[in-house]
Amino acid sequence: MKSFYRFYQYVLIFLVIAPIVFLCAQSILTNSLSDSETWRFILDHMLVGLVKNTALLMLATVFLSIILGVSQASLICLTNIPAKKILHILFILPLIFPLYVLAFVYVGSFTYSGSIPVFFRSFFNFDLTALFAIKSTMGVAMVFSLALAPYVYLFLRAAFLRIDEKLIFSARSLGQRPFKILFGLLMPQIRPWIYASAILVALEVLCDFGGVSVFNYDTFSTAIYHSWIGLFSLNTAVKLSLIPGLFALLLYFANNFFYRTYKNETKLSRSFVLFELTFIKKTILLMGSLSYCFFSVFFPVGQIFIWASSALSLELNLDYLLIIAHTLLISLGAAVFIALLSLLLVNLQRNYSSQQDRSITIFVKIGYALPGSIIAIALMSVFSLLNINFFATFAFIALLFAYLVRFFSVAFEIQSKAYDLISKKYDWTSYSLGKAKFKTFYKVHLPILLPTLISSMIMLLLEIMKEMPMTLMLRPFGVNTLATKIYELTSEGEWERASISAALLILLGALTIFLSEYYQTKKNEGL
Repeated sequence: MKSFYRFYQYVLIFLVIAPIVFLCAQSILTNSLSDSETWRFILDHMLVGLVKNTALLMLATVFLSIILGVSQASLICLTNIPAKKILHILFILPLIFPLYVLAFVYVGSFTYSGSIPVFFRSFFNFDLTALFAIKSTMGVAMVFSLALAPYVYLFLRAAFLRIDEKLIFSARSLGQRPFKILFGLLMPQIRPWIYASAILVALEVLCDFGGVSVFNYDTFSTAIYHSWIGLFSLNTAVKLSLIPGLFALLLYFANNFFYRTYKNETKLSRSFVLFELTFIKKTILLMGSLSYCFFSVFFPVGQIFIWASSALSLELNLDYLLIIAHTLLISLGAAVFIALLSLLLVNLQRNYSSQQDRSITIFVKIGYALPGSIIAIALMSVFSLLNINFFATFAFIALLFAYLVRFFSVAFEIQSKAYDLISKKYDWTSYSLGKAKFKTFYKVHLPILLPTLISSMIMLLLEIMKEMPMTLMLRPFGVNTLATKIYELTSEGEWERASISAALLILLGALTIFLSEYYQTKKNEGL
């Protein structure tokens, strides 16, 4: 079985790395006169702007997300603010929004003809757009940070919960003030978590296509797509994709470097009260927290449902049932497939891996660092080279493969961490009773891991439903999902019509978030 484990591991690594290698080879070996002219035009007139826009957006979004995430985690874990459980749910709820949904809500509401500027001009004779341009770099970064701050919050909340309370008590007994403890003792300990969450946010921005396209903000993701669709130059799209692809890989390996400093920490403690807040401070901080929740959850949800209600009679028809069916069937099928493949690798890794085998598993997970448009371009290039018609069955296979490359690490990380928490004593006891490894997995491990397995499927379902660029590029002809429907309508400025698909998507997203929290709780209780 050890040989099968290594064969299976290498096959997965090959499947993930092969598209990247193929992209590099194709960009070097294939070229034409028209491709050369297109590439020269991009180098002369667009490349500097693309690099500048992408870098500025990443830096601004990371900065704002860290400010929000650190504040939220500190508030929940270090203070006696009331209603922590409710605030925790509200802080993670923005995860239900794909960036492109939040983007079209704010573009439709805050551009010159949007409802908010019109309200200010009508009642206060004040031009809000002169003060704040929603389509500027800072405007895009502010909207993105509303959706991405939960990643930072979840990372840092977990970091605070892993700090030994005795350190806090010892520092307090020595007369250290709370702020000095926070910045002198706690922040150095959670610094790797801050770096890791910052890199994750940067990767999300780098990989985003739908959000920046709604803002008409040019980044590498939009340039890759338009090189293929608008300029009809697949080779130019391939060359463009190498730049953000290589940078994303650097960020990914940097993330693994920081993450290794704490990834084996598993003991969770209760949150401790470092800052005893007075009633006035509680009120101020609670109002600030609710302000974030208003702009990240309540306002966009309210605006979407207002728009959806006005367009319901015109837009909603039987076609939407087909779109919902496509979304659920494609997402659920891919989620189950990827989760089971991941579970097989995790089980084999537990029983047969060496330290060297575990160290190369990192290459199985690098697909998550790659923008979806890059993976799609790589697969289309492979199909083009093999002269395979990109229709029907082959399109579904390509789409499933793209999801596997992009989201395998989501399931693997969730399952491997849960598996590591199962004591080896269970295995030894089972073996001593004459049970084989498969019987041990089926009778012992699987019942314990079942909530984790379901949780990983739910998270995959959420990620795949929200995924736009790969679905947009690789879907079979005539097949629409909620994500692609939103793109088609928002590209025409049809915010009201797009809001129906967005409302359905966030309802499905909210359901998956609550189910994930439920099964996460069950998993913690089981362990």
